[in-house]
Amino acid sequence: MNYEERFTRIENTLVSLTETQVRQQLNIEKQNDGIKDLIVLNRSLLESQINTTEQIGRLTEDVRQLTVDQGDLRQMVQALIETVERFIKSLQHPNGN
Repeated sequence: MNYEERFTRIENTLVSLTETQVRQQLNIEKQNDGIKDLIVLNRSLLESQINTTEQIGRLTEDVRQLTVDQGDLRQMVQALIETVERFIKSLQHPNGN
């Protein structure tokens, strides 16, 4: 192999290596773009999860308050029933007999 053939072979190898590097760089850029998109998506999902957790917390507190209110309502209804029963009994026996 003479010097010209060697030079041509080296030159072709360098061109091939350069093309390979360019392709690899393009692939890396595509992957980086994909990673950036995933980061944005992840942030959106995280914010959504935070909002959902806050809403669940508020709903849980509302349910607790309703449960307490229901218990208070039951006590008031029971007191009203007892009052009405005493009133009815007093009407049935106006003299206390």
